[in-house]
Amino acid sequence: MKHSKFVLSFLLILMMIFGGILVIFTAYSSNGGSFITCYSSNYTSEVYTEFEERNLTGNVFLEEVRAFDDHLAFLFIPEDQNETANYYFSFEIKENGTTLESAEKIHYEEVSTRTPIIMRVPKNPDTSYEIEALIEDEDGVEVHKSKTRIGPQNQEP
Repeated sequence: MKHSKFVLSFLLILMMIFGGILVIFTAYSSNGGSFITCYSSNYTSEVYTEFEERNLTGNVFLEEVRAFDDHLAFLFIPEDQNETANYYFSFEIKENGTTLESAEKIHYEEVSTRTPIIMRVPKNPDTSYEIEALIEDEDGVEVHKSKTRIGPQNQEP
């Protein structure tokens, strides 16, 4: 596990150098889940940061948030680069505490590192966003559960 964390950190450094991505935050939960917040290097108008400690379970998915000028992208990427599988995805997205969208057990086929689960949310200035996500395999086994809240750096949680 420590070796995979080192490899992941090394790959992220390479991505920053060659891909123009600035990695703001990386954390690993005691359960093996991980979370990364990424922003494009030309993103300067607003800086988003996470407010609260990640609540992650499972080690099947890496969760990533990318901020763009007009939207946020929440990516759920399988940790195993060689695996392709089908999953059920349930979520609730909130803007300043008000539910924008929610769904239960959306079936995603052939999820892989090349075709992750992606949720896009329009981004408004001075607004916080929260996503609760649950991913289950086809047998109904919970493989990822997280709650992520992000907002402008100057905004209090």
